[in-house]
Amino acid sequence: MTEKTTPPDELGAASCSLCGGKGHYMYDHNHGKPCEKCCKHADGWWELTEHHAGYIAGADNGCCRSGCGQLRREILQANTKCPSVQP
Repeated sequence: MTEKTTPPDELGAASCSLCGGKGHYMYDHNHGKPCEKCCKHADGWWELTEHHAGYIAGADNGCCRSGCGQLRREILQANTKCPSVQP
């Protein structure tokens, strides 16, 4: 099986301290996840429902589809300059 990696120039994070520019990392000996520092949130957003952790009634409950774990409302509240996040 070939490991799929995103080239560092596409990520803009060749020297990422978390993933080393791969776009993902192992958070324990057998579990990996997309890098939340490098994620561009380009796969869109899915809406959390009341059955998901992090759901807040009446709030923006968009969660990154790439699997990095970022909530759209947290990115907007932090005023992070992320071109793919639209208010």
